[in-house]
Amino acid sequence: MKAKTFAIITDIHSNLESLKTSLEIINKHQNIDQLICLGDCFALGPEPEKTLEVLKSIEDCIFLRGNHDRYIVESLWESEKPTLEGMDPGDPITKAIVQNEKWTAEKIGQEGIDFCKDMKIAHREVIGETLVEFNHAWFKRDDKPPSATEALKWRDQVIESNPEIKKVVFVHGHVHVPRNQTIENLLG
Repeated sequence: MKAKTFAIITDIHSNLESLKTSLEIINKHQNIDQLICLGDCFALGPEPEKTLEVLKSIEDCIFLRGNHDRYIVESLWESEKPTLEGMDPGDPITKAIVQNEKWTAEKIGQEGIDFCKDMKIAHREVIGETLVEFNHAWFKRDDKPPSATEALKWRDQVIESNPEIKKVVFVHGHVHVPRNQTIENLLG
């Protein structure tokens, strides 16, 4: 295959209206080959149970786990001093997020927890001479994308072990802002 068109949704955080709007836009396009969700589907938003129903109804979507999906799977709130991405466990914001994770897990129930457990960590495809890597942040960690140095080192290892690969595209969510960076033959 020389080309493939992906539609990507990420960091939904139970924003049901944005999810529905995104899916309406995607469904208007006839040339989408693959839909991929890059994680953080439920926590921090108002309607996790309704979001779960919509996500379950999507056909042929690859779901990848984000850090907030992992917090739900791990029952983060059960830790004595839960921390998020290095945040102080005593920080009121950390405590509020941890409580939201618990509330979210209660709203989505075991069905939603199982949905999160079934998510993949990463998805990789080779299209022609291009390797495309999808994940929430990075295959080594789900809470922080790689630095340019880390990404270049990873790219070099991929190309060294797969000489047919000439270009690498890295697609991630997590940061909530667009990031389009090109360094040599690595697009991120």
